[in-house]
Amino acid sequence: MINYAARLAGAATLALAALPMVALATTAHAAPATIQVRDLDLGTAAGRDTFERRADRAAESFCKAQKRPASRVRAAEAECIAAVKAEVAEKFTVALAAQKAQRGVYATR
Repeated sequence: MINYAARLAGAATLALAALPMVALATTAHAAPATIQVRDLDLGTAAGRDTFERRADRAAESFCKAQKRPASRVRAAEAECIAAVKAEVAEKFTVALAAQKAQRGVYATR
């Protein structure tokens, strides 16, 4: 029997681990940012807070590494960080669902 929960969890972990930023036009050739989630329980406030801090650091590192014209550095960096955080938020939902599926929690109130 195929364990779909394990496959979903694996796919979500890979998606978050790689966190490709291909949606950003200025970063098409950039290396991906990485956010470790394996050690976090994303279903808890502490786990979400730690994830948020890691996501912030990854976004800042990723966006600061991009080359931009001097006149647009701050604006472009702010746009980049906002775009990265939006992508991370999407992937967070997938990772949370994968963790719940892995633990056998399919619905919560």
